[in-house]
Amino acid sequence: MADYNENAACQEHLRPKDYADDTDSDDEPSFQEKFKNMLSSHAIKSAFEKTPFKFVPEGIIHELLTEDQIKAALNTQAATVEEAELVEFIRMRAKKIFAIAIYVQPNKILPIIKWWKKKDMDDRDLPITSQPAWKKPWLSEFCDGQWMFLAPVFSTTQYNHNLDEAHILPFVYKRSDSGRGSFGVVSQYVIQRKHLDPVSMRFPF
Repeated sequence: MADYNENAACQEHLRPKDYADDTDSDDEPSFQEKFKNMLSSHAIKSAFEKTPFKFVPEGIIHELLTEDQIKAALNTQAATVEEAELVEFIRMRAKKIFAIAIYVQPNKILPIIKWWKKKDMDDRDLPITSQPAWKKPWLSEFCDGQWMFLAPVFSTTQYNHNLDEAHILPFVYKRSDSGRGSFGVVSQYVIQRKHLDPVSMRFPF
């Protein structure tokens, strides 16, 4: 219940009318900046020594990002067919891409999302690496920033997990070094609850 109330409060803080209110002062942060700050507030620092970086827990983006907020960030009411299709593309296929774009290039959200849609690529294609043919000024920063949103989900039914060296491991607590094994010291970590499947196996962290 605590998580629900926190996210509800976040959505209230990010209500679209904040973005469009003409009475706001010039110093009022944009909707993009508010959402970026909200993502930062939900980020957790990995307890794994080799990846001491912050990650956004799985599912947070889907809980926070609504259709109205997508429209507010794009500064559109989806009045045309093209705009409506773009909003639907984000809502159904590209919420993580949208969040990454807001976090690394808040002033270039529209061209970034249009590029992904034109390529017929979505969240399932993450992570991406820069290609020589993709000459986009925002791409390098996007590739660097994507890892904060791509912490892996571990499954008790899957033996092997193929991880990139850049993946941030969603460990929230180191319990102990339990001894030495064949390949060195054996350590125990607690995985953030949204990153362990199935649900019945999740820890209360």
